[in-house]
Amino acid sequence: MLKNIKIKNFKSIKDQDIDLKNLNVLIGQNGAGKSNFISLFKFLERLVEQQLSGYIIDSGGINNFLFNGFEISDFIGLDLAFEPEAPISNYSLKIKSNGEDYRIANEVLGFNDADLTIEAIKLDIAGNKREDRKS
Repeated sequence: MLKNIKIKNFKSIKDQDIDLKNLNVLIGQNGAGKSNFISLFKFLERLVEQQLSGYIIDSGGINNFLFNGFEISDFIGLDLAFEPEAPISNYSLKIKSNGEDYRIANEVLGFNDADLTIEAIKLDIAGNKREDRKS
């Protein structure tokens, strides 16, 4: 279960650190960011389904996802923390943008099980080199 989410520069959300429980209720004035918080989960769903590019294009471009547009923020940052019993402990994502295009600048997935063997792949896009290693 998702226990905490940190959001930076996503739509109307500049910087929020939100603890989640089994039941969560969003209350706030119009324009406070409730719908944008909910839309973050659709954004994550599209990311997991490898449909993020199409979703961003269909939504009018990356600039519509950046807090107050590219002029104010050039990245979206997300940190998700899961309960200790879950196999995944955390997920972190940073998307950088120039206002028109975007790239995933950093993506990290952490695991709770210390005995779990993970095949890590390092890809150097510039040189098209691939290095396999175990961590």
